[in-house]
Amino acid sequence: MKRIVILLAMLAAGRGLAQEAGTAKPQSGMTPAARQLAYEALKADFLALPPAKRLTTPLLWLHGEDHKILRDHVDRIKDGGNGSLVIEPRPHPDWLGPKFWADFSAILDHAQTQGMGAYIYDEGKEWQSFNAGGKVPPQHKFKYLRSAAIDVSGPATYNGPDHGGPTYIKTIAGKYDDTKDSLDAASLIDLGQFITHGTLSWNVPAGKWKIMKFSYDFEQDDPAFTKQLDLASQDAIDWFLDNVIKPHYEHAKPGQILGSFYDEPFFAGTWGKGMENDSPHWKEMMVGRCYPLGGEAAHKAAYEFWSVLGERMARVGYGTYRDYLHSKGGILIGHDNEHGPGCAPLGFGGGPINLMEKQKYQDMPGMDIVCDQFYPREEKYWMYQLPKLISSVAITNNLPGHYAMCEIFGAYNPGRLTWSDRKWMGDWCQVRGVNVMIPHAFNPKGSVQDPDPDCPPFYYYTGDEANWPKYKAWCERQNRLSYMLSGNDNDNFSIAPVAMLWPGYSKYVDGTWVDSNCYPYSFQTALDRAYYDHQLLTCDRFEKTASLNPAAKQIELYKSKYKVLVIPPVQHIPYATLAKARQFFDAGGIVIGWQRPPSRSAQFGNSDSEIQDLSIALWGSLTPAASVRPIRGNSNGGKTYFITATDEQTILENLRRILRNAGVESDFKVVNGTWANSAEYEFDKWTGYNHRKRYGMDVFMVWNGSATAAAITARLQADGEPELWNPTTLAVTPLEFVRIAPNQVEVKLSLPAEESCLIVFKP
Repeated sequence: MKRIVILLAMLAAGRGLAQEAGTAKPQSGMTPAARQLAYEALKADFLALPPAKRLTTPLLWLHGEDHKILRDHVDRIKDGGNGSLVIEPRPHPDWLGPKFWADFSAILDHAQTQGMGAYIYDEGKEWQSFNAGGKVPPQHKFKYLRSAAIDVSGPATYNGPDHGGPTYIKTIAGKYDDTKDSLDAASLIDLGQFITHGTLSWNVPAGKWKIMKFSYDFEQDDPAFTKQLDLASQDAIDWFLDNVIKPHYEHAKPGQILGSFYDEPFFAGTWGKGMENDSPHWKEMMVGRCYPLGGEAAHKAAYEFWSVLGERMARVGYGTYRDYLHSKGGILIGHDNEHGPGCAPLGFGGGPINLMEKQKYQDMPGMDIVCDQFYPREEKYWMYQLPKLISSVAITNNLPGHYAMCEIFGAYNPGRLTWSDRKWMGDWCQVRGVNVMIPHAFNPKGSVQDPDPDCPPFYYYTGDEANWPKYKAWCERQNRLSYMLSGNDNDNFSIAPVAMLWPGYSKYVDGTWVDSNCYPYSFQTALDRAYYDHQLLTCDRFEKTASLNPAAKQIELYKSKYKVLVIPPVQHIPYATLAKARQFFDAGGIVIGWQRPPSRSAQFGNSDSEIQDLSIALWGSLTPAASVRPIRGNSNGGKTYFITATDEQTILENLRRILRNAGVESDFKVVNGTWANSAEYEFDKWTGYNHRKRYGMDVFMVWNGSATAAAITARLQADGEPELWNPTTLAVTPLEFVRIAPNQVEVKLSLPAEESCLIVFKP
């Protein structure tokens, strides 16, 4: 299995998104001479980056141009420093027709002669994926759970027809409690055994009962949804693969297609065929969606419904898509619509979306920056931490290469978007772990004098315009940053000391939820400003994959090692998640709560009181006061703290004191200099660092995205001798340093405004 995964990664990456084949890699116990060889190989690639290791993958728009023009644009894409391309056919007049296939094959054939491959863009009429040019059959469109009910009193015999048919799901009975105006979850009965040829015949027990017939329909209020594919039903995604993706492979030679790129699909359905088989609590889940359930079952059923629907959409839709591409030697990349708080759940491009769980089913998670929505130092709280969310999906799921992508600059005003802006935004993505750029776009239509107005900017018309050399310089820079800041094996991985749980599906069941407080953006930014890098972690990944190391007092997930766990301000949480947080504390870990401890069980099998007992065991109360000193401590060194503030500055001040009290050191810290705005030398918001191991060597990207130059003294945790590697000039220069501990050095850095550098520790 491991060999297959590596082969797929290299195949899909081999012309652009590859593991670094052939580069010397240090192994445990390597001799100094061997480590020196690995360092020289890394530097050689940095100075003369091979085409197979270039990760930029621009869009190429098609309008039915002459093949000579298309071949010329493929040449320009390669000449621009890119490793591969995405074939975007949205403006093409004959998508999936003879002219399109002729153009498609011409591009692939010529790209192959240039040592490149291409990605399918899986839509041809609109930018949203999965509408198949408006040709999705009615039976494969969104499905909505519906129910009709009658009240009966027993003892009696009930007989009724119409319990069957193509859209019928189940019939359930539940006992009604008049005093609570709700159904008793413990009383729910599957009446399937009493149905024959669609007719229900049931001996109703004593009491008041509700007989509920469940089915689905396709009724949609929003006309935008009337042509979208149902990603939660297996037959629908199978139809899409057979009719949209398979024909691409039939018109390509082996190895020419690297995979498929999807773009902002809608999902607004509330049911997937077979979803009743996905949960042992399907009766509560279905009934609770349509009728009042009594007691704790109400919120547990709601959480179960959304988590099961979200998982089904991701596993059936994205997982099937990914597996199909793997069978062809390709990979799945792309992004959802994430242009709003919490990644727009239930909104445009949303659906029952827990983005971290959804995108784990693809090979490369993604985001985009489009439509003038973000410029340097324009803080929008749902955008500021978006790259960290996307890179966390790649890192905490150990996806190939830790690759995370950004479709960048689409539909921007080219008169406003300067090349300085473009460099700034690329570096902002890179420093937060998004390391594959999908530039928008190369467009054969129009000219410098008469550019195509459809979603500029574009990068090449004649080869003589001013944009072209600037694009090439931008591309060279981003490719070197991407190369140095990726990798996911024993010698290539991310380093961050803090893990923060992602709220998951809590929003859907919490009537007190407020996006601006409950999503972790302000807490994440405070961590950044306090010099502590972090990763977001799903409850599921924490529960089932992460391990606890009592000797090191840390959470270990693949190669990541976290000293601190932050619990978000959710009312509802799975019992196993909070129980493991307590286990981490008992083993000597640091646990920080924020705003409110969890108080309700998100899942059946455990009571709310059990969640409350765990919260009290961690913080002493369900309403703990803010404390920068340990609320709870133990002989193993475990400590718990609590922050009540919602504003970023107060969170920052509390965090700084808590982490100092806990004895948790950052791996990068500014200890002196002009890159500071207080005696604590905290980061400006528009600065940051990214620490990775690269072939066993410590590599830091240090970013000064502020509007003023910085002259700082920084303390870094690393082995070896630091060198400054410039991703634009390719200069490699030694850095003066003072080693203050076996794995800690201090260096002086001077960074101009809006500039970044790489610090590589030579073995």
